[in-house]
Amino acid sequence: MSNSLGELVTSVRRSLEGETDEPWWPGLAQALAQERDLRLPFENAEYSTSRFLGLGLPVSVLNVVPSSPGRIALRLEVMEASGNQRFADRCLQFVAENHITVATGQAISAATSLICLLPSLAQTVSALVRSVHILKSDDPGIDISFSDPLIPFSIFLSVSQGKDAGLRIAEAIIHETMHLQLSLVEQAVPLVLDDTMARFSPWKKKLRPLSGLIHALYVFRVIDTWLEKISASTPDVPAVSRRRLQIAEEIAELDLTGTEAGFTQAGQALMRGLLRSNDSFCRTC
Repeated sequence: MSNSLGELVTSVRRSLEGETDEPWWPGLAQALAQERDLRLPFENAEYSTSRFLGLGLPVSVLNVVPSSPGRIALRLEVMEASGNQRFADRCLQFVAENHITVATGQAISAATSLICLLPSLAQTVSALVRSVHILKSDDPGIDISFSDPLIPFSIFLSVSQGKDAGLRIAEAIIHETMHLQLSLVEQAVPLVLDDTMARFSPWKKKLRPLSGLIHALYVFRVIDTWLEKISASTPDVPAVSRRRLQIAEEIAELDLTGTEAGFTQAGQALMRGLLRSNDSFCRTC
């Protein structure tokens, strides 16, 4: 193990085992991204989803979410139709380039201002999100977002409209960023030993393996912490309270009794921190 990788593993373990009121682990994303960059077949500044996947396609990048005070700079990438087909099994529908308007970029930019209320969280997003792909949603009340653990720096999301749109877009960005971060964490320090174990997921409403449950719990704990910390700084306080109540109710539905052996020691440490007052996990460890 190289010194740099060994140092990263140590940093990851400290983050997983430590107590913090910032569960996105400020500073860790930058180290994770730097280590992942070493394994890219091209310079990190040349990253795009298309290039990473080796699609050999023209890459359109719309710089409609520029950097500004209190906003995060994000690049909107548009792949050719044949590239989009790679995600056909996910039933994702991509918005065509000519339908991505200035208003789309403005909505995303405005949403990032809510993330920037917590500078360390904004830095985490900036370190891990290099390409954003815009998805179609047939219902404006339903948000769609996606990321792939095998694609390190790309997220896919629909652009919410109407009531609470800014909060919903910001949540989608955070949601997928945290999936990316935990996937990189797992490459350095495994969290799950037995992924044949499954328990009911209150988010998917079906049985899910431990890897899916630890990802969901981590993502929603981060979102809840973000909402808690920005509640005094946003005019959408009722929406924040409703969302936090929903997340709390869903986490309370988790019953992970008997799953301790399915996690590594690092995974157990993370789960204990995420579950907090939920005593259905690690009663004796």
